[in-house]
Amino acid sequence: TSGRDSPLEHCKATALRYWEECWEKKNFNPILDDKKQAAAEITFSVPLCEIGDITFVLQGTIDLLLNIINGGPNILDYKTTSSWKQDEFLHKFVLDPQVTNYIYALSRLVKMYPDSPFYQQFADIGNVGAFIEAIFLKSKPFECQFKRSQRMTKSLKELQFYEDYLFQKCAALAEAIHAGKKPRSEGRFNNSCQGVYGPCAYFDSCATKDLKHKKMILKNSFKVKAFNPLNYDG
Repeated sequence: TSGRDSPLEHCKATALRYWEECWEKKNFNPILDDKKQAAAEITFSVPLCEIGDITFVLQGTIDLLLNIINGGPNILDYKTTSSWKQDEFLHKFVLDPQVTNYIYALSRLVKMYPDSPFYQQFADIGNVGAFIEAIFLKSKPFECQFKRSQRMTKSLKELQFYEDYLFQKCAALAEAIHAGKKPRSEGRFNNSCQGVYGPCAYFDSCATKDLKHKKMILKNSFKVKAFNPLNYDG
């Protein structure tokens, strides 16, 4: 044998280390939902706006909600990576839209459910923070490292700016749909086709000019199914 742990054994051993080194420190208090259960994997579906016959809804899943001692309510989002630049990896989330998206969603949920003790914990939205809990993977479980980002918050001004941005995007998409136009492939112009570890998974299809060949690549490389952001793997 190679002496390497199987992926399952590696995952189990790393999870156990994470529990022992991070969770048992007890530097947090769990937030309970309205069913008095730990607020983990919280899905949300927030109506944004209606334009003509189109309704836009913001959906997602928050990994965990908790209270950091002396820090107020917080979002904890897990990330796994093989990056060895820990500080650089974590710093990029300061401006990551996912953090803004989650805090904005909570601000809307506070208004949607005024009688919910659970959501009213986040009424002071400017004091709601977010952390990235990063697991830096190595070939051996005992070599894996864990690090938490700085606490990130969003001001009311930032959240209003984000809402304006979302509404502008919704308006542009609705206009395109009503005009029978497909959304433009903007990635080739704004460099989002390239990620940290290489090109986007759809790169070869987008780079192909022949429509027949493009469809063949998509058919052979991907499964076609309805997208459900609340059940990403379903």
